[in-house]
Amino acid sequence: SFQEQLQRLVVNPLREAVEQNLLAENSPQLIIINGLDECAGPDIQKSILSEISDVLTVFNIPLCFLISSQPEQAIRQAFNTSQSRKYFHVIALDDSFDPDKDIDTFVRSKFNEIKQTHQFQSYPLDWPTDDSIQTLIDRSSRQFIYASVVMKYLESPHKSPVKGLNIIL
Repeated sequence: SFQEQLQRLVVNPLREAVEQNLLAENSPQLIIINGLDECAGPDIQKSILSEISDVLTVFNIPLCFLISSQPEQAIRQAFNTSQSRKYFHVIALDDSFDPDKDIDTFVRSKFNEIKQTHQFQSYPLDWPTDDSIQTLIDRSSRQFIYASVVMKYLESPHKSPVKGLNIIL
């Protein structure tokens, strides 16, 4: 059962690590569950969330769960129980979420880092331009991965970031 798997594969090893002082008690461990909505059905989805809630209630182990999922009805119901509300915090990534703002912050931060640390440190005063940054944000299509890959490319110590940005644009 999921309960037995969670107990044997997660809870027991973490409890043992805490007891042997191999793990700081105030240092939470992150467990990521991706695609909860893809589980075999609503009963299984609710059961998984219930078991996680029980683990957090019963055991004094520093665990954090990051659960990503489509907001299926059974999952929403499981998150709305009084016990679950004590342990779960829901972040909706719907139209109210503005990834472009986060991407803008990330890209500008990485450009500042490149200008300060890259071995090719001769940059035009207005580099990168706001138009260049906006183009990167637009091309990201609200997906962080594009911006991340572009910035890794520009950070490469083997080429000029200015030339690299021109190639990308």
